[in-house]
Amino acid sequence: MSTRPWTLSVIRVGGGRGFVVGAEDERFVITAAHFLPHFPPSVSFSTIEERTYAKLLGQLGRKRTPVWAECCFVDPIADLAVLWSPDRQHLDKEADAYDALLGAAAPLPIGDLPLTRSSVTLPAIPVWETTPVTIPRAAERRVQRVVAIA
Repeated sequence: MSTRPWTLSVIRVGGGRGFVVGAEDERFVITAAHFLPHFPPSVSFSTIEERTYAKLLGQLGRKRTPVWAECCFVDPIADLAVLWSPDRQHLDKEADAYDALLGAAAPLPIGDLPLTRSSVTLPAIPVWETTPVTIPRAAERRVQRVVAIA
């Protein structure tokens, strides 16, 4: 299995990494929540400024992260965050930069997850590894819920 397409799915998120998922018309970044500079307020009426992070995303292997992103989901317990494009009405230039960065990435497919399969991982040293993964029955519903959110 070639790992090149997977490499094109990983981007820099703050001091860590995330991966691009979605379709041609809309793409998201899934990352660890602890890579966010701060958590947005946990209220439904938060403002764009509170949910949007300046200069958070960038290409893997580069120190600069010039691209803005808006947090659409965060779970600090599961250490999971989902990011999307900044609001185009208020941050058009930043939304264009987000689209350009994620448009160059190869989005990972999302769908039903079989209980046993191979997984491709990217450890701290950027060398892709294939690892067998088995999801316990007790965690199956949780994993499918996370996939459904993204």
